[in-house]
Amino acid sequence: MKLASICRTKEIRGHEFPAIIRNGPCYFLINLQVFADGLVNCWQMVDLPIFKEKLRRGWVVTSIPEKEALNIHGIGITAVNGPEWVHTPKSLVGFVEEVVMSLNPRLENLYDCHGRDTYAVNTDNPRPWKTDQPISPLVHGMFGASLHHFHIGDGSFHLVNIQLFKDDSAIIFGRSEPVTLPFNELVQQLEKRDRFRLPERGDQVVIDGLVKFTCGDWDYRVEPNALLAEFHDLHDRVHGRPGAIQECVRAYEHYMAEPSSNAMEALRQKYEAVPEHLRMYCGDMDTKDIPIRMILYGKGEIENWSHYQLAKQLGQELPSITIPEPPKEP
Repeated sequence: MKLASICRTKEIRGHEFPAIIRNGPCYFLINLQVFADGLVNCWQMVDLPIFKEKLRRGWVVTSIPEKEALNIHGIGITAVNGPEWVHTPKSLVGFVEEVVMSLNPRLENLYDCHGRDTYAVNTDNPRPWKTDQPISPLVHGMFGASLHHFHIGDGSFHLVNIQLFKDDSAIIFGRSEPVTLPFNELVQQLEKRDRFRLPERGDQVVIDGLVKFTCGDWDYRVEPNALLAEFHDLHDRVHGRPGAIQECVRAYEHYMAEPSSNAMEALRQKYEAVPEHLRMYCGDMDTKDIPIRMILYGKGEIENWSHYQLAKQLGQELPSITIPEPPKEP
C-alpha cells in the first residue's frame, strides 16, 4: 500500500538577541534565535548540547580582539575599538538556558538533534537543519520581517532591530523599551537622519546585551539612501508584494528564456532598481549577480566573480558562466 504524504505545522515561540559568529577569520553579527523547544539558530538550527559545542569550538563567540572588524549584516563592516563585552561563554550559556526556561518552564519536549547539525533527505549530501523563512511571525502572531539601523540617544549610537508588520506598524527593539511607530513616520525619521544615522569613526556604539565600543574605520558601509530603499522593499514583501530582488529575478529568467532587446532593457531597469548592496542576492549563492552583470555590462564582468579571481590567483583553469549572446540590433 502506497501511503499519501501529509505534513503539519506548529508555532514555536522564541526570542532573539545579538551574538557573534566567527566564520574563518571573519566575525559576523547575528540575531541569535532561541526557541521554546531548545533549538538555537546560529546559522544552523541546533539543540542546546550542540550549541554549547559550537560555543566551545569558537563558532559562536562572546568577544572579538581589539581593532578587529565586525560585519553587521545590512549595514557594513567596522573596526571595534575599546570594546566592553557583556558575556563570557559561560554566562551566554546560562542566558540561553534562562531564555528557554522562560518560554518552557518545565523544559518539556526539548528537541534532540542526536548530535548532528545536519540531516540527509534522499541524498548522500547532508543539509543544515531547516531555518526560519525570511518573512515570519515576530510578535502578536502577525507576520513581518526586520532590518538593522542605528538610533541616536544618550550620546551613543544604539544598534536597533526594526520590525515591520502588515498593519503598517514598525516596532524598534534595542533600547531600554521597544518603541512602536507607523511606517510612514519611521520613513520620515529615516529621511531626516537626525534620529537614525550610521556612526562615524570615534562615535560610541552600543549593541544592547552584547558590547559597547568606539567605532573605528569602516571597511564598507551601506549608503543611507540604499538602506532607506531596503526598508521600502521589505515593506512591499511584508505586504505580499514582490520585492525588487524578486522582480529582478523574474526579469532575468524571462531574458534567459527569450533574449531580446526589450527583455534586456527590462532586466536593466529591474536590476538597477535593486538597492546596490542587495544586488548580489539576485542570483544563487555561487554566481550571485555576475550573470546579470555580464548580460547588461559585458562578459568582462566575469572577472569580478570571486571564483574566477581565486582560480586566476591559483593558476587554475578559469571557470565560466554561460549566458545567451546579446540580441542583434535590427
